Amino acid sequence: MRIPLFVSTALLITIVVWAAFIWDPEAMGPAARDPVPEPLDLAHEPAGGGFTLQGADGPVSLSGLGGEVAILCFGYTYSPERTPRAVGTVAAALDRLGERAEGAVHGVFISLDPQRDTPDRVARLADRFDARIVGLTGEPAAIESVADRYGVAYRRREGGPGVGYTVAHSAYYYIVRTDGELLAWLPHDSSPAEIASAVEEHLATGNGRATSEQE
Repeated sequence: MRIPLFVSTALLITIVVWAAFIWDPEAMGPAARDPVPEPLDLAHEPAGGGFTLQGADGPVSLSGLGGEVAILCFGYTYSPERTPRAVGTVAAALDRLGERAEGAVHGVFISLDPQRDTPDRVARLADRFDARIVGLTGEPAAIESVADRYGVAYRRREGGPGVGYTVAHSAYYYIVRTDGELLAWLPHDSSPAEIASAVEEHLATGNGRATSEQE
């Protein structure tokens, strides 16, 4: 069953407002009051590929998710706004896909802040948005390897005294087969409807050509 666009949009707005006030507010601190900078450009064109990272219950591989397609997003749990919005958008896209997503499509959130983001913490954020989204982290070298495969640019930005640091990063959604074949990547301002449409296109046609929705 297709969820109407206005319902999907309303759900996303509700999720983002909820996240701003309920998701781990003690973690935000003074950094949350700073303007959210524009995301970085991609480091290079994504290639895709399989990976194994750490989930709350142990190692999780892309191929081990089963199904056909995963929607990937990158970020970090201490992000005051962009990461909750991204994970919420993935959740709304899964809802929009409806029964078509059951068993066939997974959401994956990968942390770019392995120093602070434990497997339990990343899983907790993902699960609060949708149980169909798995949260993953890992050793810095493992995160760097996966980020490189997907062209993700990221760097640590130190804040002022008592603020801690933020992580500046590129922000895209990746549609990837569970065997690692990259199908498409979409910019951070893509709607749940646009992401769901990209997933449906590849589920229906089996098109193996990776595309950027900015083309």
